[in-house]
Amino acid sequence: MGIILNSLALYVFCFQTKARTPSVIYTINLVVTDLLVGLSLPARIVMYYRNVETCHICYYVHSFTYSVNMYCSILFLTCICVDRYLAIVQAKASRRWRNPSYAKCICVLIWIFAVIVTFIILTTTINHKHCCFFQLPLLTGFEYFVPLVIVVFYTLRIMWTLSKSIQMNQSRERRVKAVQLLIMVLVIFTVCFTPIHVSQVVFCVRSEVFWDVILIVYHVTVTLSSF
Repeated sequence: MGIILNSLALYVFCFQTKARTPSVIYTINLVVTDLLVGLSLPARIVMYYRNVETCHICYYVHSFTYSVNMYCSILFLTCICVDRYLAIVQAKASRRWRNPSYAKCICVLIWIFAVIVTFIILTTTINHKHCCFFQLPLLTGFEYFVPLVIVVFYTLRIMWTLSKSIQMNQSRERRVKAVQLLIMVLVIFTVCFTPIHVSQVVFCVRSEVFWDVILIVYHVTVTLSSF
């Protein structure tokens, strides 16, 4: 479903959408990351049908692509939220900054950042068996909890602006729908991405947790983050 629907979305944004606004550019990159998540799942299937010890390539390909794409998704969602804030709350002041050139540069930087950081952490994890992936909370904090704070803050600011009818030209019905969409996106962002990152921090603090428990929680939270 992810591959089919994201492929359709990519076609629409690339070939059916003429305007190349910053929001469209961020959304195209977001769709690409979600599409790559689906394309990385065959490696996960092979990895779990074979012994991980004899399939290092499958493990590395899946872990690397999944981690890069998940954090890119988080960062692009954050960019879209900030771009909405600039367009609605700071419309006049942000005209200089809201242009396709800046958006493309930000997207390139996000991809480079996610690839480099994930490569360093995953390589360190593989080369040092005692250092598991859960024991790296710095990445968790910097690539999720900081974006979460940004998304929550700017979403609330947008909702506050939309609630003031005097400053908005749109009808009340359109503003209510916009607020409902913002709430839905915020809930999905929080519910899907928070459990996997909270579990990483918990397992880092409580290293005595049984491996079976860690494995079950990992599978559940990864599945939830894929939604």
